[in-house]
Amino acid sequence: MIKKTPVLSIDRENEYRGRRVPDQRLGHGFAQHNRLIPQITKAALSTLGLVHRLIRDSELYDSVNSLETVKIGKREKVALVVDVIAERLAAIELGRRLKQFDPLILGEESLQDQSLDLANESRLVALLDMVDGTDLFERGLGNWCSAAAFFLPDEREIVGAFVGTPQGVVYYWTVDTPVPLKFDLRTKSVEPVRGPSEVRNLAESSIAFYGQKVVNFCSCASSLAHERNRQLQTKGLSVRIYDLAGIPMMMNVIDGAGHRRIDAVFEIVGQNPHDVVPGAIIAQRAGATVLDLDGNPLDLVAALLRPADPNHRLKYVLAATPELAAELLKSLRVNKETEQSLRQSPFDLGEAAA
Repeated sequence: MIKKTPVLSIDRENEYRGRRVPDQRLGHGFAQHNRLIPQITKAALSTLGLVHRLIRDSELYDSVNSLETVKIGKREKVALVVDVIAERLAAIELGRRLKQFDPLILGEESLQDQSLDLANESRLVALLDMVDGTDLFERGLGNWCSAAAFFLPDEREIVGAFVGTPQGVVYYWTVDTPVPLKFDLRTKSVEPVRGPSEVRNLAESSIAFYGQKVVNFCSCASSLAHERNRQLQTKGLSVRIYDLAGIPMMMNVIDGAGHRRIDAVFEIVGQNPHDVVPGAIIAQRAGATVLDLDGNPLDLVAALLRPADPNHRLKYVLAATPELAAELLKSLRVNKETEQSLRQSPFDLGEAAA
């Protein structure tokens, strides 16, 4: 018999409100300041190393307590203890290391205010998700990560993104980095990512989408199984479809460990900015194509300015080549009847990709 863990309650106000605003604005061009980017890089790499040790030790030595569920804030969002502790540790560590810049640090577990608008924020902002893929972590699967994006709302500029994997590698890109790099937490070695594959057509590709929840699976599967995609069902094609996606799969697009890489990741229901932006900006800077479902460049900055707004969830195609992105978009065109059925789904689409 599986013992059901109790649901605890944490009554937390939004702790990020009421923080002091620095006396001086960051000012135009602050993204290129010779102190900011190196310190962000050093702080993020050190913090992710510390957080991953905590997560690993929680799993090894305190798995029962760390996997208990808690309720956060007035909305009583349910999270795991390890989610909350990892986020708090990251926020404290980043706040300490970057204190001279007085950063505003926001985390997935504590984004309670859906109306939060950062358009007029003058500080450096960090958006964190320290256990992206909690349900996979609970089940001992490896397709989770820790992710962070740093941006300057005043400048409308993302200045850095970092993704830590369970394998002990941190993928990262900053405005001072010509190409994304990967940092080994154990050996401290740094090397460039391999870059995306050269696959240009869907029939030869390996693609991934978020399909753990029923509404996500059905929405994507119904589109791919449409009569217009009959050619994808032909025997002998090498196309493969995986229903684990998100930021970890984005890293597989640009630096897969095996002989073949994932060639594309897509999402047609919508994911929160913290579930997309860090991986998408790294993949984009590594040469991948990142588009919205209308075929336009995905507006990552606009999503970051409203990080908790359900109307700013991101729907996208991220592909190794522009040709593959175009073909995948064509295959994912959802007819009006399918769109209407999705809107009328009994499932809560707002929580589907949380």
